Amino acid sequence: MQFDTMKQGYNRFQVDDAFAKAQEEIDELTKKLEAYKKQEEDSARKIESYKHKYEQLQRNIDIKERAAKDMTKMALHEANSIVTSANNNADMIIKEALMNARTILINISKLGIEANEIKTNLNEQLVLLSDAIDGFDIPPIPNVELMEKKYKD
Repeated sequence: MQFDTMKQGYNRFQVDDAFAKAQEEIDELTKKLEAYKKQEEDSARKIESYKHKYEQLQRNIDIKERAAKDMTKMALHEANSIVTSANNNADMIIKEALMNARTILINISKLGIEANEIKTNLNEQLVLLSDAIDGFDIPPIPNVELMEKKYKD
């Protein structure tokens, strides 16, 4: 900036005008600075709020992750318990079925033996009956015609 020189120094109007412009610029920059400070404070509050929300979300995530892990452990434990119980029940059912099958086979075997004994017994009785029938002599049958004639006369 340059001012015209006069008898007693610089041109007062130019200096006053330059000073007024500088003051306006200072006032404008001061207002901008205040606005920026306010914006910076608002941003700092927002950042702090976001930090708080982030920390809260992180805590919630941690809690939910721990809960999910605990539920997974409990579900796995329960599933293992169910599988163990099912295996034990299956083993018991198989043992019972094998015992029933064994009992049935024993009964079938006994029935087979009894059937053979009955067959042998019946064969013996048939032989005795056949011998008795063979040994049975039928007396001669009288002539029925002659007897009928006797009674008719």
